[in-house]
Amino acid sequence: QRKKADLKRQLRLIQNRKKRQVEQRNQDFFTVGLVGYTNAGKSTLFNRLTAPGGPGDAFVADQLFATLSTRTRRWELGPSQAAMLSDTVGFVRDLPHHLVASFRATLEEAVHSDLLLVVVDIAHQAAARQLQTVWETLDQIDATRQQRIVVFNKLDLLEHNAELVLLEREHPDAVAISATTGEGLATLEGRVGEAMRGRMRKLRLAVDQAAGKLIHFIESSTQVVDRRYDGSEAILTVRVGLHQLDRLRALGPLRVLDGQVEP
Repeated sequence: QRKKADLKRQLRLIQNRKKRQVEQRNQDFFTVGLVGYTNAGKSTLFNRLTAPGGPGDAFVADQLFATLSTRTRRWELGPSQAAMLSDTVGFVRDLPHHLVASFRATLEEAVHSDLLLVVVDIAHQAAARQLQTVWETLDQIDATRQQRIVVFNKLDLLEHNAELVLLEREHPDAVAISATTGEGLATLEGRVGEAMRGRMRKLRLAVDQAAGKLIHFIESSTQVVDRRYDGSEAILTVRVGLHQLDRLRALGPLRVLDGQVEP
């Protein structure tokens, strides 16, 4: 009983530390979590997106629970656009409650991500049932507030498209890809970029020059059209998504001088 209580205490410490790390990362970046049934190809996709042309560093194997810890790397989505992508443990059917508790620190990445990519092995005969398991597990760990994009993976292994057609009817906004060949990844990156930005606006922002972190974030995550300086303020004309604007306001004081929503 003492050992059990001590393990629970250690688990709470790990969970709290992980939660603080994730919350800090969310302040600085748009965060994306890869979730899905075990062996759906999440780690292969993680390597392909974060280390294009290279081997990546996420362990890949055709086995259950090949990934037991979370890896997070920068994902370049285009000029002045980057997200932090996390690869999480795979889900299984009827996952015992105590096992979910043990994985909770790992799953904090999914719980607190801005966007979830729900990866499905479309070539698996039980793809629909596995996807249902993922929905149930996300509900169980309270990962319910985020935007979600369903990703049908392993197109290269699909012998016939009957299952794909059926699931696409249920999930018309899903993106079909092959993490192995790269098919469909450009479409996926475009969808994630849209989710990160929201509807675009062209704005003139006034920022105190002393707010270095905020200015750095604006320079690195938005398209700066013009910049000038007026006394102690930097006047920046930027193209920015509405979601990004909310993030800017959370980082520090700024004034929106004028702007318009782009079509």
